[in-house]
Amino acid sequence: MEESAAGVYQKLNKSQRQFRLLHLQPTNAFNQDDSADNIVGELSVESLDDPPDYEALSYVWGDPGNCVDITVNGFDFPATRNLYQALKRLVFKDQVRVLWVDAICINQADFEERSQQVGEMRHIYQSAKSVVAFLGDPYGGIEIALRYLTLSAEDDSRHMQRGLGSHLSVGDLDAHSDELAIALIKLFYLPWWKRVWTVQEFLLAREVIFYGGQHVIPASILARGASNLINHGRLCCDPEAGSFSRKFSVDEDDDISHDVWHGINNFLGLTAWSGASPDSRLFHWVLCVFRMRLATDPRDKVYGLLGLAPEELDGLISLDYAADVERVFETFTVEYVQYYKNLGLLSSLGGQRRLPNLPSFCPDWTIRPGNDASNDETMMVQVANRIAVQQFHCASGVSKATWRRIGPGAIAANGFVFDEIRDVSPECWRQSQERRRQWAKDIRALAGQVETRTFLRALCGELTFSVERQIFEPVRDGEGDVEGRLEKWWKWILSGENNATRDKDVISVEQAVFTISAGRSFVVTQKGYIGYADQHCRPGHVVSILGGGHAPFVLAPTLSGEGEPRHRVIGDAYIYGIMQGEAFGLAARQADQLDEIILI
Repeated sequence: MEESAAGVYQKLNKSQRQFRLLHLQPTNAFNQDDSADNIVGELSVESLDDPPDYEALSYVWGDPGNCVDITVNGFDFPATRNLYQALKRLVFKDQVRVLWVDAICINQADFEERSQQVGEMRHIYQSAKSVVAFLGDPYGGIEIALRYLTLSAEDDSRHMQRGLGSHLSVGDLDAHSDELAIALIKLFYLPWWKRVWTVQEFLLAREVIFYGGQHVIPASILARGASNLINHGRLCCDPEAGSFSRKFSVDEDDDISHDVWHGINNFLGLTAWSGASPDSRLFHWVLCVFRMRLATDPRDKVYGLLGLAPEELDGLISLDYAADVERVFETFTVEYVQYYKNLGLLSSLGGQRRLPNLPSFCPDWTIRPGNDASNDETMMVQVANRIAVQQFHCASGVSKATWRRIGPGAIAANGFVFDEIRDVSPECWRQSQERRRQWAKDIRALAGQVETRTFLRALCGELTFSVERQIFEPVRDGEGDVEGRLEKWWKWILSGENNATRDKDVISVEQAVFTISAGRSFVVTQKGYIGYADQHCRPGHVVSILGGGHAPFVLAPTLSGEGEPRHRVIGDAYIYGIMQGEAFGLAARQADQLDEIILI
């Protein structure tokens, strides 16, 4: 590709906000001698200040080692097979189609241009008249899945369940058919749904059109069909009946089984972000929610979501594809904390780390879904939930984060050490009901003389989950029978009954406990405080209040080569009794009287 780049690409003028568009030539324009499978395109240079009409392509790059030559500006151009299939599906027979295609419209060999164009990605997708999302080569069943969802969208009165009236089916396939269930699961677990770039491509679009097999379906129709299924499952049709709640393994590279509802809820979770202003969402929450998405270049785990960040971050976060991954993550973390002066980003620190030279205060976004319990999708969902409820906590009071770089991989943060971990229970949150019953007994003994009311409130993180409103709410005295719900849940845990309880009081507490304890261990401190800390914490680690932290942080003390005290960040924590800034009074501290703690 380097050999032809000089002919394919002319230099872009950054000051004029130039970008390229691919003019995909119609198939009937080819000479008789050309193959019917040939793809021919011409590049034009345009300005984002006054762009013409165009569509932006959203797709999965695929294997870079499996390419097919197409023709761009008269030169052979290696397109991945998946891109080739997308262009072949999209090319018109009798008219030019104008597309923005990242792999072609950006000179990928020019790191400077690549960094600059990725910085404009938000505006490129927002300016397109529509985004065409190519779901990949059709699989057996994609037509059935898309037809079923289309029918669901067309008539919201049709039931999934048989015998309730008008019945939703494709031929003789319905919600009781394994074949249909597998087809729907495959649809929502195609690689397109797993990539990090497709998130902003979907959310920034004016309109998204899905191409799957011979089906062309607007995302709005797909979402309406999926929502109608969810509504029927809540209001009239039994979601546990039939095949939709059964788990099937549909990916030979993924030994995890899925059900239809999981895939549909993931899709609707994505659509729920549509239309939200970037200024209304916390960007570190966005990074956490979509952390398990995949990227060929690990830098794109951050860069690929910057289009969803508030525009105030434009120019603040520097894009540099020439820098190594550790430097990119460290630079982003420090610049983000220094700008916002809070430590919300550090709530994503937990879990296995793959980059050995990454400082402990930087999230490792290179992690991939896997069998490690700290890295899987369920764990990331609970971490995202914890970020969402940070609004109820302010462990650092009115203090702001003040970070100072003191060298590569080290910063000086403002804060103070408040306590020390004394006892740590085994991690428990995904154990069987019987194991959890034993865990409950063990931690009650570990907590010692702590009164039951305090103990139970600590276990749920002073939260309950509203089953009706599907949100977490803080526990407040005088609002409902909070103590009654907590005691009912505690009795249920100790009974060892099956997890599938339908008691809303129990569910409201269980969901809160599940979220607050995910990936964490129950801990008791030297001063007698109880709560949860990252499962990698150990006795002797210290509980610290860091400026700008909604929660306390557990740090592992260490020494530099010169004997200077330094700390590794283990993760944030929930410690009952110091989540609202109480540690300042208890330690006789003021918000502007904090120590300097070296983090490495």
